[in-house]
Amino acid sequence: MRFNEKMGLMNLAIDIGNSMTKMAVLKDYQIVDTFRVESPDDTFFEQLFKKYPKIDSVIAVSTRADGDACIEGVKKRVNRYFWFDNNIKIPIKNLYQT
Repeated sequence: MRFNEKMGLMNLAIDIGNSMTKMAVLKDYQIVDTFRVESPDDTFFEQLFKKYPKIDSVIAVSTRADGDACIEGVKKRVNRYFWFDNNIKIPIKNLYQT
């Protein structure tokens, strides 16, 4: 059993695309809720964290250059925040072409 499971904590996964931001709230590796939002703002995240106060960790990915700016308010609400974009060095070659 991992720490988050023992504490009843939750995770938030965020995928920031060019036109939509998709999110999933997870608890014990199960999706609890999902959201599709064009441009999430502080009010959206305030309501989300009010509904799910046990969210402790966030993993976010983005295809947009300004992706991290649109979720800036999330970082201050969680203990762990992981950000992935086209600049991250990983041992995988992405052959995806737009």
